[in-house]
Amino acid sequence: YFPYFITVAALLVVYVLLILWLVFNQRLLPAIVMIGAFMLFILWMVGLVVVAIELFGPSGSVQGNCNIAVFSQNPTGQTLETLAWLQQRN
Repeated sequence: YFPYFITVAALLVVYVLLILWLVFNQRLLPAIVMIGAFMLFILWMVGLVVVAIELFGPSGSVQGNCNIAVFSQNPTGQTLETLAWLQQRN
């Protein structure tokens, strides 16, 4: 989803430059600012939700990967693996 956020950032830069150009030409209207800001907010929110689903969703999530990595082993002794196993089990 990195290309998506790069595209949204590029649109934001273009939007800010357009706003500045309109300010310097004294043609800025409140509707342009509100509609543009709302559209960029929606694009950002969609990206945020998609990344959150990817990280914490049902398949391939961070929690699932940690469970697979920790519960597939049975460490003993005073090691970092034992600490990770105990932390994940709690």
